[in-house]
Amino acid sequence: MNAENIDYASAMSAERELGQLTFVTVDATREEEVRALFATEYGQEYADSYVGPTLFTTDALTRGIHIGFEDDGKLIAYATTARRPEQPWLYYASDIVVSPEYRGRGIGKLMIEKRLELMRGNGGTVAHFYLVCGRQERESQKNILGHAGFTPLGIEPFKLPGLNTRRLPEGQAESMAIAMRYLECESAESNRKMRIVRHKIYLPDKYREAMQLLGFNFQDATERKDVAGKMFPPLVERGAIVKKSGKGSYTVHVNVSVPVALPLIKHYQEQGFLLSAFCPGLGRTESEEPVAYDYIRMYKPPGMQCDFSAIHVLPELEAFKEFQEKEYLDKAA
Repeated sequence: MNAENIDYASAMSAERELGQLTFVTVDATREEEVRALFATEYGQEYADSYVGPTLFTTDALTRGIHIGFEDDGKLIAYATTARRPEQPWLYYASDIVVSPEYRGRGIGKLMIEKRLELMRGNGGTVAHFYLVCGRQERESQKNILGHAGFTPLGIEPFKLPGLNTRRLPEGQAESMAIAMRYLECESAESNRKMRIVRHKIYLPDKYREAMQLLGFNFQDATERKDVAGKMFPPLVERGAIVKKSGKGSYTVHVNVSVPVALPLIKHYQEQGFLLSAFCPGLGRTESEEPVAYDYIRMYKPPGMQCDFSAIHVLPELEAFKEFQEKEYLDKAA
């Protein structure tokens, strides 16, 4: 699907105004405006450690959704999502920015709403968000988990390089909460029901208990033999992100819908990997009729002392964060 063929009109009404502001779609011709907006907003906080926005590539424009608000022709807010060709059903929400003088008017929440409408209108069935944990106000978590009805899946500690050494401990990478929402559901309550997993899951007892801290209720049924073979995401380690200010964590995905998950998890634990998140139904087999499967994300912390007190999450994630901190400290001992 080409960017110019994305049917924005089918997903929402024509341009809407918020007071003096006008909703717009954003294309590559406005790249410099977007970069200037990010530089103004994040320049002081992140300095040269922030590498975004990075979505103005041919591939990203073909698969992504880029929206914003403008005031008298000036771009004052921007948000985007992306999806990979091997996961056409799954949208990843990425950059979002609102000029400071325009905050408090509901623009951020409205851009979340509009992105969800556009994802659904273009064949997306799952929305996947990463939410920063380095700010004590936890505003993005409140918007996504509180107002938009997303389900928390876990936390990926130390995922990104230390974006702001003035805010984070020296050298520490930014952590991200992970959340998802099924777009075919009509209500937040319908999305919360996805916490009940009715097929057999292969997890060590302590990981099963950790997932229950997030509200997941496992009701084991029969083994699923149709989720073996080629899968996405594949079982590969994803490299750390390395910048001037620090090193991010390695991650790996393990399919927990098959018995081999237990020895694989043990293997990665021995390699220093720890629990990050549970991703129900986010995997797909590479078959003519793809079959959904569940997987966990595991992370391997960077080779430095990391401070969990700098990871700020909402109350519904606090117990899970405490589990992660204990696992991290036990491994470091």
